[in-house]
Amino acid sequence: MKSCVTLATIGQDGDLRAIVVGGAEGGALPTSLLDTPFDYDPLEEAGAIVGSSVIELLPANTCMVAWAMDRSNYLAKESCGKCVPCRLGVKRIAGLLEGIVSDLGVSGDLAVLDEFASYVPNGSLCGFGTQAPNALKTAKHYWPDHFQMHIEEQQCPTGTCIPVRAHRYVTKHVLP
Repeated sequence: MKSCVTLATIGQDGDLRAIVVGGAEGGALPTSLLDTPFDYDPLEEAGAIVGSSVIELLPANTCMVAWAMDRSNYLAKESCGKCVPCRLGVKRIAGLLEGIVSDLGVSGDLAVLDEFASYVPNGSLCGFGTQAPNALKTAKHYWPDHFQMHIEEQQCPTGTCIPVRAHRYVTKHVLP
């Protein structure tokens, strides 16, 4: 007899925001995708990976911008640093997310994040860099309202974010 574990009943009462599938480089899926088969192709189509087969449950009060920032900060430290796209790209993603979480983000940050989300996997030399932007990609895909609220209204949609920066880093033009 085959045993089957189902997560379909979790999250029915609104106590669950997301299911993170694939470990550190996995992606977050909304509760509406609980019936996604735990297999390579269906998870990849949803934006996650099987990865280390770790499944995390995120509570309903999780801000997905802050979650993506924390995950990107961790991955930036774990990068071996051999290739530039991964070494600098993941760190830049984390930095932009820090600005957004601190309510210092501007609408142009979303376009830059999209650019890095494609630049890092396309230029990386190994699978680590290929999967590193998954947290950002899934958070932006499934919870775009969290990003918009942080940028447009300068507040956290869940009221849980603590600013990590006091000012925005800008490029100053010193030459005429």
